[in-house]
Amino acid sequence: GDVYEGEWVEDRKQGLGTFRYSNGDVYTGGWKDDLRCGQGTLEIANGGVYKGEWQQDKPNGFGTFSYVEGHEYSGTWIGGLRDGPGTLTMSNGDVYEGEWRVDKYHGQGMYRWAEGIVDTGEFTHGFLEGVGTRRWPDGDTYSGQWVAEKQHGQGVYTYSNGDIYEGAWENDKRNGLGCLQMRNGDKYQGHWVDDTFHGQGQYVWASGEVYEGNFSNGKREGSGRWHLGDAEHYEGSWRENKKEGTGVYTYENGRVYDGEWKDDLRHGKGTLTCPGGTVYSGQWQDDKQHGEGQSVLADGGRYKGQFVEGKFHGHGHREWTDGSDYQGQWQANLR
Repeated sequence: GDVYEGEWVEDRKQGLGTFRYSNGDVYTGGWKDDLRCGQGTLEIANGGVYKGEWQQDKPNGFGTFSYVEGHEYSGTWIGGLRDGPGTLTMSNGDVYEGEWRVDKYHGQGMYRWAEGIVDTGEFTHGFLEGVGTRRWPDGDTYSGQWVAEKQHGQGVYTYSNGDIYEGAWENDKRNGLGCLQMRNGDKYQGHWVDDTFHGQGQYVWASGEVYEGNFSNGKREGSGRWHLGDAEHYEGSWRENKKEGTGVYTYENGRVYDGEWKDDLRHGKGTLTCPGGTVYSGQWQDDKQHGEGQSVLADGGRYKGQFVEGKFHGHGHREWTDGSDYQGQWQANLR
């Protein structure tokens, strides 16, 4: 059974004494009105040891608990629970130092992971939650909002390679509106889904090129506008980062192409208008006039017929400004 050896006052345990419990636990320390009070040490049968202050029969005040698993907590207790400032050193090498509430990390604190990750900031009910910063061993840093140990809300992530992302997060991934400034000088600003450009956005290259429009899974997709300065620009359809579908391209030299595209090349039906007055309307293949088409020349002459790789080739009808014409076979611009 239970055995007590120590001081008594009016038939109550009072002062210093040792109590050996029937379950194998042993308490040595102060007593008051039959309750553990003051400084004392409790050795638990399973191997755990608490040494520190007691009040109303429970750890209360400052104390250290060595757990059988190898963990050790040193800090403040209230009513038998870790509450207030304290440090927990775990057997795997992890260390938490900061505020506690009702036996859980709660308030301002710092968690150092054995693998080198360091978390500082607000903790809620045992999790990094609120505003905090995580630093990884490779040099990456995230500062911002957290929910249940995950980057969630607004935050800034500085990558070890020099890239910086500032914007919205959801479940540890860039989701929502955000801006990525890359070390090479490129910049993306717009919508993100699961860590990739997705939705409306703007990509600015260090070279000065700018794309504004739709992205899908990290690539230019759908409708968008690309330009380099004010003189050269394209507005139209995109597929997997390439011009595809229909679009209008204005060249730096003043030429304008309005038509179909494939794999970044003029392909299908389209019209090319040149500053000097020459206009070609017809079929294109691999960026060249190829197939049936009509060309109105700068001098007012016309050609309607077949083209091969940008030249009159095959059957065609040529009209000159003096009224003469030729209808027949052509080869490489020659009759």
